[in-house]
Amino acid sequence: MKLNDVPFELIDWKKLEAKEVKGITSKAFWRTKNFNDVRIRIIEKLPGYRADHFCKKGHIIYIIEGSMEVEFENGMKFNIGAGESLFLSDVEENGHSTYTEKGVKYFIID
Repeated sequence: MKLNDVPFELIDWKKLEAKEVKGITSKAFWRTKNFNDVRIRIIEKLPGYRADHFCKKGHIIYIIEGSMEVEFENGMKFNIGAGESLFLSDVEENGHSTYTEKGVKYFIID
């Protein structure tokens, strides 16, 4: 990731529109800011949310509240909770999906 030509900006996340994203079950809300090739978001997934795909993109994630299960296409699973971070690179082998039983809110850069 290169952060070239990114202007200084303060972001008030509460003022950004929350886009509804449906999963297989439940729904999520994304507040998104784009800077050239970099996308940053605050994502809130409601209880029971299960992603509808395996994502191949790399991410840096910080969990603000709650927890979620991350499952890789190879079957490996683990939980990540409040105060923890996850780093995934842009490689095919990192195909992953998420599920949250009780809900989760996180900051993500990709």
